[in-house]
Amino acid sequence: MLVNNRVSGINDGSCLGQNYDGTGVLIGIIDDGIDWTHPDFKNLDSTTRIKFIWDQKNDTAGNKPQPYNYGQEWNSIDINLDFCTENNNLMNDHGTIVSGIAAGNGLCSGNYHGVATNADIVFVSLNFNDNIHQTIVDAVNYIYAKADSLHEPCVINASVGDYFGSHDGMDLQAQFIDNMITADSGRAFVCAAGNEGGYPFHLGYTVTKPDTGFTWLTIPAGNPIDIWGDATNFNSIQFSIGADTVDLTNNIFAFKGTTPYRTVSQSLAGVLHDSIMSPYNTVIAYVQLQSFLVGGSYNLQYLISPNAGNYYFRLTTTDTTVYSARFDAWDFRFDTGSLPSSIIFPDMVHYIANDTLQTICTSFQCSDKAITVGSYNNRNTFTDDCPVDSFHYDPSITVGALSGFSSAGPTREGMMKPDITSPGEWVISPGVLSEMAFVNSLGCGNHTCKIAAGGCDLLASGTSMSSPSVAGIAALYFQRNPTAGWYSLKNCILNNAREPDTLTGSLPNVYWGYGKIDACAALRCANTGI
Repeated sequence: MLVNNRVSGINDGSCLGQNYDGTGVLIGIIDDGIDWTHPDFKNLDSTTRIKFIWDQKNDTAGNKPQPYNYGQEWNSIDINLDFCTENNNLMNDHGTIVSGIAAGNGLCSGNYHGVATNADIVFVSLNFNDNIHQTIVDAVNYIYAKADSLHEPCVINASVGDYFGSHDGMDLQAQFIDNMITADSGRAFVCAAGNEGGYPFHLGYTVTKPDTGFTWLTIPAGNPIDIWGDATNFNSIQFSIGADTVDLTNNIFAFKGTTPYRTVSQSLAGVLHDSIMSPYNTVIAYVQLQSFLVGGSYNLQYLISPNAGNYYFRLTTTDTTVYSARFDAWDFRFDTGSLPSSIIFPDMVHYIANDTLQTICTSFQCSDKAITVGSYNNRNTFTDDCPVDSFHYDPSITVGALSGFSSAGPTREGMMKPDITSPGEWVISPGVLSEMAFVNSLGCGNHTCKIAAGGCDLLASGTSMSSPSVAGIAALYFQRNPTAGWYSLKNCILNNAREPDTLTGSLPNVYWGYGKIDACAALRCANTGI
């Protein structure tokens, strides 16, 4: 990763004439937890590099940070005295790996280290509850406040997120975070694009008179269908939910019934209840519909409750006005299988397929203030910690190619996302020591061991692993330019990405953003604004 991102020349001084390691910069990590006992997060004298840990999930003691008044907080003194109980939960590999990529110093194994090896660390162990949008905002505010108290520039890494919402960066969570990023110089926010690349859970198109289109959902029960559109002309689109008998084995297809067509304005006042009736006047499913006006956008939600039988359900659109409008919808239940031809089922002439675009996470990942990171293949070999057969090689991995899981843009408003890409597939970084010791006690066998040589690090993949290396590079940038703003940092990263190659194609694009990050070129960049 250090070689691919051209970080090594910064660490050893060959790029800029002096070495940079993140000294005097705070890296904030928002994740599931961290093994604070890992040597990669300690100094040579065994004191911790972690300034503060806030465990939002642990609400049993009195040391609650204010003004939040929940969870537990420990400072570096508490950590050095082993008072911290944050890693009682051993399921902290994700946050430990992410932290190691951004800031691990390699003291444990000597084989692997992160980007900003001497940066200070603040870690927030996130409470993944129903109020996660607020807990993330609290975590961002907490980290920036700690940076201010330490008088250090700060970059936050958030390898977290979900896929439902407006996908335009205009939701309240994104707006709160934007305001904190721009409130002072020396602040940046880096986040993972998401791991749903190639999965067709997005549907979006412009509905014009007299077009009628439909798309199937194969498993109707569960979360509501999430539909978004700009307020201008969106009320001209009419939606309904229908049911079809679909027997792919015997090529039997038949339309069975539908709800009345509804516009978004009809359900703004409250929940509407409809039923899909069969030709035999029996209830196939109950359908609830509700709409919300969110800023300048409408959010339309359908909840389908099947009553009897086995059906595919169709989301249908039409427009009877002269105004055309676009909508975008996200649902993991859109049909991903084979479709009948229009000869077998004539209705298929109206079918509109879902697609694999706009699969990035939905909130701050879509903000222009955030640096949103996609993933490409880092390596295809590694040596594990097993006593025999320890060398692994995967010829199916093309080093430098886009990871199949890396989510694609753009945002719903057409903004280029992701912004940049960094290695996120087969990256090696610290894991929870006690968990790795337990895994090793079970024996490796069948090349299943993902513990790297030295016993301190794990092999991991995901845009969660590509994002923290960019956060580490941002920390190096702030060490060199401590009073720079988010806009200068983003300008230098995006406009100094590596040259396009045969794998990236023409840049920028919705898969690679502006391309593969080049840390050396970014730090040489003149601050010309964005």
